[in-house]
Amino acid sequence: MPVLAGDDVLASDIWRTRYVYKSASEAVTSSTVLQNDNELFIALPLGQFRVETFLSVTGQNSTTLGGISMAWTNTGTMTGLTRACMGPAFGAIAQTTANLGADSSRWTTHGLTTPVAYGGLGTATAIVHEDLLVDVTIAGTLTLQWAQRASTGTATNVGVGSRLMVTQVEAV
Repeated sequence: MPVLAGDDVLASDIWRTRYVYKSASEAVTSSTVLQNDNELFIALPLGQFRVETFLSVTGQNSTTLGGISMAWTNTGTMTGLTRACMGPAFGAIAQTTANLGADSSRWTTHGLTTPVAYGGLGTATAIVHEDLLVDVTIAGTLTLQWAQRASTGTATNVGVGSRLMVTQVEAV
């Protein structure tokens, strides 16, 4: 509910932007099975929320090596109203900072639980950004899940400082 002039405002009425960030790098090697991230999860009460994630990812990228696959899970009941997915595409050749351009970028939308593949930049760092709008009808914990896009002995890493930013929003 919007707060109108003259209304009493309680501390429980205010939900500020919350941040969750990785304090340690996390690696997955030789696995395409989605696993819950060790740190990127947050409890959400009832309401609508914008969830932005920025991941710092390293790992190989080709049709047979590395990259990252991401999806979301939750313990409550939540509808994903939108999920915008932006980052390097999982391509047929190794991405480098020299050939990363519009033709090698991913700009799509998907459901929350749909695994989305992103490429890596070999030894360089790729940024993956997802922007979600969710409607929570039963409170629960929203968790980022990820794995290697293609199994390889070269680790795919989600780095220190990767983060979720969650803001409660209200449709007008």
